[in-house]
Formats: sequence, structure tokens, C-alpha cells
Amino acid sequence: MFCKNCGNNLDDENAKFCDKCGFRISNDVVGEDKIKTISENKEIKETSLNPTTQGKRLINLLMDWAGIYLFSLASGYILGYTGLYYSLGLEGMNETLLGAIFSVLYYIIMESIWSKTLGKFVTKTRVVMNDGSKPEFIDILKRSFTRIVPFEAFTFLGENRPIGLHDRWSKTIVVDEK
Repeated sequence: MFCKNCGNNLDDENAKFCDKCGFRISNDVVGEDKIKTISENKEIKETSLNPTTQGKRLINLLMDWAGIYLFSLASGYILGYTGLYYSLGLEGMNETLLGAIFSVLYYIIMESIWSKTLGKFVTKTRVVMNDGSKPEFIDILKRSFTRIVPFEAFTFLGENRPIGLHDRWSKTIVVDEK
């Protein structure tokens, strides 16, 4: 199946939108020079899964930076107070590496439990799979670890309804709640 907008080959034939350009895939899709209707009962079903806007994604990023800072501060306090900071050997760890660990843990905890982070609570958005289902834990792991790729945040530039690298690699999307 191919996206009508950009021609991207879609791996998931039940995808609700293109993982490259974000174009909403209707039930009538172009594939191998013919139109196919995707539905068990052959009725056309309308979907409203569209990526959220670039503005909301920016607010999510800024709010999540604050969330990561608070999570790191609270975790550091607990680790220091209990003595685990020294017994785990964290005092000699590079601060950048430690920050990346706390950042990944923040996203894993928040998105695996609520499919949201602090920023997504504020903007009323959530993470779903390309087919609209709730992400599995492994999908959240892929999504969270992809965020530490250098310059990953720049993959959101240039599109009104962006799909970033961590969305593409984990086959997820951030959508507005209804």
C-alpha cells in the first residue's frame, strides 16, 4: 500500500496515516495501480487520526524538559538520601550519560503508564500506534531510546503536523484527544 500524498510504501496495511509525511490514509488507498477498500465488512470507515500540530509538539517538548528536570531532581534526592547514589557507583558517572538515563526513564515511565507525558497532559494529546491502538511497552522503549539520538528534535522542523524520528522508528503518533 502506498501513500496518495507522497508515494511512501506503507509497511502496515492498517495504517491510518503515512509514517513519512503524516497524510491521513482514508479507507480507499492506492496499491499496485488499483483502489482497495480496507475493512472487514467492506463498509468505508472514517478515521480522525491526524498528527497533532507543530505548536503542540513544541509545548510538549518544553514541558517535558521541565518534567525531566523535576524527575531527575526528585530521583537524585531519593538516591542521595537513601545512599543508593554512592552504593550504585553513580558519583563517578558522566553527567551527560546520567541525564540521558533519567530522560529515557521519564519517558518510559510516563508513556507506558498513561500514554502521556507532562507536556501531553497540558496539550491534551496522547501517544498511539499508527493503527490507533495503545502502544505496547516495547514500542515505548523504542520511542524513548530514539529520543537520545543527536539532533532528533530537529526532525520536527518544516511540517505543520510533524512526525519525528522517534515516532517513525516506533510506528507511533501523537494525536489530539477527543
